[in-house]
Amino acid sequence: LLNAEEDMDRVPEFYISNSSKEELCLEYVRVFNDKFTDLYPKHKPLFLVSNNEFGVSKFVPTTLRPTLLPFRELYDCKDLAEFVA
Repeated sequence: LLNAEEDMDRVPEFYISNSSKEELCLEYVRVFNDKFTDLYPKHKPLFLVSNNEFGVSKFVPTTLRPTLLPFRELYDCKDLAEFVA
């Protein structure tokens, strides 16, 4: 953690506190995480919220992007079955 006394004057406000929109987002994330945990109790915990250098909870946004593999035989079911067999 940073030296809070020295650094508080130099740090943007959003580092040391959350806006009302961020708090609302965190509440949605908490509710989603609770529901996800209830539905999938054996699944690894989701990494959705983390504390920053000042101990303030922040949402960690992530995305997945579909990617085409260079193996054409993996796109068709029949070719994929032959490839795996």
